[in-house]
Amino acid sequence: MAGERFEAAIRNAIAKRRAETPEQRQQIYQAARASFQRLARGAEDAAALDSAIAKIEASFADNSVQLEKAQKRRHLASAAFLLLAGIAAGALAAVYTISPSSSAAEEEIGARFSRQYTSDLQHMPTVIAYLREITDAIVERQRNNRESLDPAKGKLVALSMIDPDLVKKMPESLPRGTQFIVRADQKDLKVLANWTLCGVAMFSNPEMLDPVRSRTDSIGCPFFGMWTSGAVKW
Repeated sequence: MAGERFEAAIRNAIAKRRAETPEQRQQIYQAARASFQRLARGAEDAAALDSAIAKIEASFADNSVQLEKAQKRRHLASAAFLLLAGIAAGALAAVYTISPSSSAAEEEIGARFSRQYTSDLQHMPTVIAYLREITDAIVERQRNNRESLDPAKGKLVALSMIDPDLVKKMPESLPRGTQFIVRADQKDLKVLANWTLCGVAMFSNPEMLDPVRSRTDSIGCPFFGMWTSGAVKW
């Protein structure tokens, strides 16, 4: 139990201070150990603290591996999308009589697909970072202000119903019409972004497509985002 309390407290400190680098997290770990020394806690608690720190740092290492894999998938997805654009253009040739003018139109469609994908792909790091900011805020409320999550219990609601101030911090660079919805209880959460970038997410980050709502095989989807294991089917 002590290890769980230590882990929760340290993760909360990491979230509050946005300690994203190993160096920043080490400062928090050192502060926790220094606090233990001042309080003269026993060897058992000290061991539990070290175990909690090791577990937390291992989780960040796992996230780094997942990020690297995601980046590789994005590169593959980019090539796949360009191939899809070529297939789409080729499909037009099978429907219409091939002529110099129709060939130029097919090339233009492929080029438009490519330009739009490249443009949308540039927004993905920003939207993912903001999704993480929302999930961190919800986790904080689950720990310290559960009543504020009442509007999102049992249903998806607009982020503004949970945290209007965080809505104001949404990056202005995101496409017009981008919105976020939330569902959360005391332990689980689901945070989704809407359609404006879902079409590119289905190629660059397919694991982020909402499995409940994004079941179409066409280009485009309604929602993508982040969720806990207990909220997959929400």
